[in-house]
Amino acid sequence: MTTLESFYDLPAVLQPKPDDETLSGSSVHLFPQDKLPYENGSGQYFNYIIDWRTGSFEYLSRGFAELTGYNDTFFKQGFECWQHMIHPADREAVMKSISRNLETWMGINIQEINQYSDSCNFRVRTKKGDLCNILRQRVYFVTDSFGNIIFEAGMFLDITRFRRDGNLSLLIHGPDGSRIVEYYPKEDAAPRIAIVRNEISEINRLAGMTGNAFIRKALTILAGQYADKALNVKKFGELLHISRSQLYRQLEKTTGICPNRLIRLYRLHQSLEHLARNELTISETAWRVGFGNPSWFAQCFYQEFGCTPSDYRHLMR
Repeated sequence: MTTLESFYDLPAVLQPKPDDETLSGSSVHLFPQDKLPYENGSGQYFNYIIDWRTGSFEYLSRGFAELTGYNDTFFKQGFECWQHMIHPADREAVMKSISRNLETWMGINIQEINQYSDSCNFRVRTKKGDLCNILRQRVYFVTDSFGNIIFEAGMFLDITRFRRDGNLSLLIHGPDGSRIVEYYPKEDAAPRIAIVRNEISEINRLAGMTGNAFIRKALTILAGQYADKALNVKKFGELLHISRSQLYRQLEKTTGICPNRLIRLYRLHQSLEHLARNELTISETAWRVGFGNPSWFAQCFYQEFGCTPSDYRHLMR
């Protein structure tokens, strides 16, 4: 199995045959809507239709946008939105899962493909930086006469309340219900420090925006105030001499990050050095960088990096 490196590699790997002229420029109206699962308004699962040619959502239940905090424009970005939304600690395992998935579909007669079903789970990061565990269940493929998959439809289930761990799985069932693939891609995907470093590069990216006076001032204030447990969005705005609403608008416009997450990211950034040096306990580290509650620090650390502070400290030994 050749493992994909990122979502951006998918178009080249798929290598579709020539488009069927009858479906050239096809749109979502060609998808049989009656194949979508019935939505009961529970707010726990959300229908979707994905265009395989672009990776973009041709249809998505409104509730999923509300769950993740992203808008329609974001979901129309295609492969780029997936690259951004999947939790960084899961990306390698997700790409392994997708590679195994594609390998399986390429070995199935296209006329029989909808007799098979598959499901997988992964974690997504909301726009606010929170963590959601999602189960994807495919229910139907639409193909052209050349055997190209045009649309995929199914549903996302929010399973966060049932599991918060980073264990991923891919299950593919045959026509008789038997499992023809049962794959757990994280069993051979050891945690990597690079995941944390790549994530924290968000702060480094902002630090590189030297030409933006607002960002320079915001980071200067954070450098001097991050350890103050009283530092919140309101106080941050006061120190910048702007209102709370102006602070949100300015940060969203220039960085795409909300004030709460910026403060949290900065504090987590500072915690890495303390954890690596192993001179303080995890509780002491939390207090040192401005978290008033060690449990909240551990939860934020896990949500952002996909591993606990203890795991990170162990990896850095």
